[in-house]
Amino acid sequence: MSEAVETPFADRKLGKKEARPDSIKLKLEDFIDKRRLRALRAKQPIRPKKVGHGGLIARQGWSMLANDHYGCCVWAGAAHETKLWTYEGSNKNTWFRDKDVLADYAQCTGFDPGKPETDVGTDMQKAAKYRRDIGIRDAYGHFHKILAYLAIKPGDLELHLDAIWLFGAVGIGFLVPESAMDQNARGEPWTVVSQSKILSGHYVPAVTWNGQYLDVVTWGATQAMSPQFLAKYNDESVCYLSTEMLRPDGTSLEAFDLAGLKDRLENLA
Repeated sequence: MSEAVETPFADRKLGKKEARPDSIKLKLEDFIDKRRLRALRAKQPIRPKKVGHGGLIARQGWSMLANDHYGCCVWAGAAHETKLWTYEGSNKNTWFRDKDVLADYAQCTGFDPGKPETDVGTDMQKAAKYRRDIGIRDAYGHFHKILAYLAIKPGDLELHLDAIWLFGAVGIGFLVPESAMDQNARGEPWTVVSQSKILSGHYVPAVTWNGQYLDVVTWGATQAMSPQFLAKYNDESVCYLSTEMLRPDGTSLEAFDLAGLKDRLENLA
């Protein structure tokens, strides 16, 4: 089945391939277990009730980045994450165009916009490896790499919040019920609706937690996601370590420096 095109919602495409459990060997919970996290919080600021800085970009607006025509959600999400990190770190608005996102989609998966049968979505682990080894390219031809990536236990809200707090964004992969498409069209939060048909897989960056909902970025805008929705439909998530979220003094907006972040991931390869 083509994850990217088999949906009745023509203006919003999906495009995450089926989750492969344990395809990402490094897992956030292995490095930040509850005992270790308590010790870290004894020395560092306690995670606040609200986390994330998605509002930095919301004032300017997010871009669709071709996800209304193609199943490039993993790559549009990567561009959105990078856009947020660079704004956090340098107050600069990194520019991505549709063709930049589609070029990365093509390079990693073999997608060809002239051949609809190749628009079958992206494996999240392969995309994460591509971002670490090669990086995604922006409109100016600059490549943006991540240092490392780790899997997050699906549906675990606390781990997701810790990851947003530490790393600025989390890539959430989930199975999309038809009700979510309807809720998005009506501007409503994603909540669990019983007996809703599953359409396919999708990828969204989670950029903020407001104390009640996760704010995720999809189809050129932010979308609220309830914890219950995350628990039911999330089948894989990834957090990324990027130096681009660091300010000129070498710290993040949370005052974590790179050494401190790496320390939270001891034995990080």
